[in-house]
Amino acid sequence: MQRIGSAVLLFLLSVTTFITPLSAQNATNNRNRAENYVKKGSSALAPVYGPLAEHLVNEYALSSRIGVGIDIGGGPGDLSVELARRTTGMRWINSDINPALFTHSADKAKAAGVDGRVSFTVADATKLPFRDNYADIIVSRGSFQFWKDIDKAFSEIYRVLKPGCPAYIGRGFSENLPVNVARDVRKNQGGGPKYDKEKTAVMLAAAAKSRGFKDFRIIMPSPAGSDGVNYGVWIEFFKEGPRTVPKKSPAAVAVSSGNKKTPLYVIEPMEIRGTAPRDVIAEPSTEAAALEITKSVVTGEDIERQGAKNIVEALDYVPGAWVETRGRKVKQFFSVRGQKYPYPEYAIDGALFREFHEVPYFFSTADIDRIEVLRSSAAMLSGVSGLTGIVNIVPKTYTKPETSWDIEYGSFDTYRGRLSHGATVGKATYSLSVDTPHTNGPDGKNAAENMSNFKASLSFKPRNDLDISANIFHINGRRELRRAEDPAASKFQQTVERFDPFRTTFANLKTLYHPDDKKSTELQLFYADRNHVFQNDTSDGHTANSEHDFEWGLNLIQSYALTENNTLRGSIYYNHWMAPNGKRFFAGKKCDLHRYSATVADEHRIGRLTLDGAIRLERTYIEDYGAFGINGSAKGFGKVTPITDEWEPIMLNASMGAAWHMSPALSLFANAVVGEIKARDGSRDINGDTPSNERRIKLDLGVRTFNSRFGEASIAAFLSRQDDAIVLSGKTETYNGQIMELYLNRDQYTNGIELDTKSTRLFNVARFFLNATVMNPEMKTDDGWKENKEMPGFIGSAGVNADYQRYDLSIYLKHVSEYESTRFAADSSVPVDLGDYTTVNMTAGVRLYGRPATRIYLEIKNLTDEEFSTVVGFPDFGRTYTVGLRQTF
Repeated sequence: MQRIGSAVLLFLLSVTTFITPLSAQNATNNRNRAENYVKKGSSALAPVYGPLAEHLVNEYALSSRIGVGIDIGGGPGDLSVELARRTTGMRWINSDINPALFTHSADKAKAAGVDGRVSFTVADATKLPFRDNYADIIVSRGSFQFWKDIDKAFSEIYRVLKPGCPAYIGRGFSENLPVNVARDVRKNQGGGPKYDKEKTAVMLAAAAKSRGFKDFRIIMPSPAGSDGVNYGVWIEFFKEGPRTVPKKSPAAVAVSSGNKKTPLYVIEPMEIRGTAPRDVIAEPSTEAAALEITKSVVTGEDIERQGAKNIVEALDYVPGAWVETRGRKVKQFFSVRGQKYPYPEYAIDGALFREFHEVPYFFSTADIDRIEVLRSSAAMLSGVSGLTGIVNIVPKTYTKPETSWDIEYGSFDTYRGRLSHGATVGKATYSLSVDTPHTNGPDGKNAAENMSNFKASLSFKPRNDLDISANIFHINGRRELRRAEDPAASKFQQTVERFDPFRTTFANLKTLYHPDDKKSTELQLFYADRNHVFQNDTSDGHTANSEHDFEWGLNLIQSYALTENNTLRGSIYYNHWMAPNGKRFFAGKKCDLHRYSATVADEHRIGRLTLDGAIRLERTYIEDYGAFGINGSAKGFGKVTPITDEWEPIMLNASMGAAWHMSPALSLFANAVVGEIKARDGSRDINGDTPSNERRIKLDLGVRTFNSRFGEASIAAFLSRQDDAIVLSGKTETYNGQIMELYLNRDQYTNGIELDTKSTRLFNVARFFLNATVMNPEMKTDDGWKENKEMPGFIGSAGVNADYQRYDLSIYLKHVSEYESTRFAADSSVPVDLGDYTTVNMTAGVRLYGRPATRIYLEIKNLTDEEFSTVVGFPDFGRTYTVGLRQTF
């Protein structure tokens, strides 16, 4: 622990020392700009914001409206505060690229008594950190002239607006500002900014036309007696849909598009930070507010920076992430907080699949927008997750045509080609991608892989109150199962196995019907088909077994606002899973199961406090199941009678929690869940029987803080009590020519603390992150309670992402403390030491000027060539290199 702490501290200090000479001037500039804006707002421009806010409130009937407004480029918050003072049901978000301004904004909001309805987020106008159809109004004064790409900013504003809602963007004064006041303001400004209003109007109109806006007008205020006073220029546009306010008369000024050339911009990657307020009507599957402290998000930018090619690689730096890599049928298992057996479940855009653990290490990150990880085991609305945590993979959507490709080559004759394309056509958005990774693996390890990933998605909005999206993924290829090394048992070292073909298809269709602010209905339909052929070559000959299985199901969630502050949600989940020829260890034994669950969740908001409660019932119907035997003896593993037409006992899970947002900078969270977990179908214990159900109690308690200048930090304490926990025994049984792992039940107890910190983009050059999970796992034995050495006591990660002009550099550290295991060991009575390693990964790139946007990059994994194993007999391959080229059109 001391070694890793020192290493991380030294690393962060070293990087800080490296970038400080490059970025000190940027930090000074940020502070100077902030102070300059504050001086303007509190002196020359101070009289402008009250009348402008009054004009907006009257123009768009905001005084009694309930909703969310966003002020882009709001700086020190003068306009946001004035708008909050004149509205009672609106929450205003001050969005600006310079976080140094937010301290002043917070002070003004507090002084005006509206600090509970004014919040802040660091954002670039060209990449707003808000979901689609989120805001009731978006305003901006004196900001658009600084935007890097006004066309892209307009697209983002249009995306974020709710249907029928307005945006009001411009510079200058409102029509209702008294002329004498306007003259004084311009005098105090030394005459005011010099720009051509007519040319600016043409530019704004051209930007609106190029985005396809049909409902817009240019406004150049000119009240009586204002000759010689520049009142500025504004554009108003509405998102398509039923108007939220009456339509105004056409603009008095005719604007032509002219023959101006539109400049091309190369947009450098930019970090966006901020959390949108919860809206469980618009997003019914959102989990309890109390669980926000346990949620991690890996963004598309994070994935590119890490050089992550698949989902498991992308998850490596999530707080408490523990990846076990082996060469068995499931190549890699991802877990958090030491949670194993069962491991976290996977969902695609909210659709939860079973038997999905065979896929994530081949699931390409191409065209993935983000990955959401719920580290707690308390998800209740995402289907039957088994209280194990959820990894939700969210595909990318496109707001404009974009095509990108990249090609890579690296160690072990590893190469990869990727091509993706997406666009918006009318009311529909589509994307297509193909990714073809290949590797030979180290010589003599039987570790070659040759895969192809295909993905297609479509989303459209046939009506203003209906959203439909669909995704389909297909993976096809060949995978060799890596051979083990000492001290693994000889049977794992000598076996020559492969999946040929390895083939899986999965798809989901999601519809969201949102007729008004009080109710919504979300329906998820999903289907998966996995058709692998497992092939085994031994001295006795060759065998091949089809491991075909498929599933389909639905998750229906209904949200209804009982009152303004109380929302009730109910869900019904159904999953039908069938393996006609059996699966894995029970090859030849048909499996046909139906799983049902029903959940009721209630959310009540009392000011800044949100209270949640949920109850879930689940039950499985066995239509036909021959995986050894559920009620009878499993001795011999083959002499059993299949179970048919039988219901399993009802499983009950319940949760309750609270989230208290004390201020924009500080939030508290608490959550508890109790319930049962059933052993995976076909599991056997050391006596050949089905393991008993596990009973669980999980607690989460945490605090999160945000500082606009430095970033965010959270600390969470968690506790897990498991009675009759289902764990691997370390023993195996050979059945039907295949090796089967046996389980056992025992009591376990784990408590721990998670620390997660992320900085803003410091000095406009770099951002840092640091997370650490410290656990105290214990288990009950015949001799009483003792330390559970099968789990690491510490998992920590740290990293820096730096950009300077055209160059980028990212460095990541990961440490996992020591633990032990007998799984796959030659002698199952003698634990083998694992873990106790620190890895360093690095990516570096350079972006070339011009179009298309081009990046050439180098990735180095395990830079220090650390020797370690996460599973007995399967050591890491050591240092590897990858070079690549990416272009985006």
